[in-house]
Amino acid sequence: LLDIYSLPFGENGQGGIGNVADGQPGFTADGTAIVADGEINVFSLDGKLVVSGTGSVEFASLEPGIYIINAGGKSYKVMK
Repeated sequence: LLDIYSLPFGENGQGGIGNVADGQPGFTADGTAIVADGEINVFSLDGKLVVSGTGSVEFASLEPGIYIINAGGKSYKVMK
């Protein structure tokens, strides 16, 4: 298994995952959202698209768990 990135978040029908990346993620977390250049897709572990957007996506309201974030053409496992 590759590293799982832990994202620090404060209190305040489609599927498909490919090209799981290692190394530093191609996105940042600002406390409530994931920020990256271009399109961002967040998938549940069963491959369902749970949120998507361009430039940033709101992530704080999602339940704690493990997600797959696709940003910059690569996918990353993250734990919230």
